Amino acid sequence: MVIETLLDGSDAPALIGGKPSGETLAIRQIDDRHATAVLKMNGKPFGTAKGTLSADRKTLTVEDDFTSTAGGQQVGKQTETWIRK
Repeated sequence: MVIETLLDGSDAPALIGGKPSGETLAIRQIDDRHATAVLKMNGKPFGTAKGTLSADRKTLTVEDDFTSTAGGQQVGKQTETWIRK
């Protein structure tokens, strides 16, 4: 999955294998370590996310809150942790 965003809250398409997936993310940078996003599938919101980058910039923690299964996930809250190698 590839997403190119201006981090200004505008919708950016999620590409899978270089092709549009129907999913967009409206990501807004809050400060140098925090961002929020509205997740949409075919223009309809299906969740939100809050991201926090660790002080050493090696770990990204994302707290998702999905309101529908439109993106293929279960409804409810979940936390993702991404670690840079």
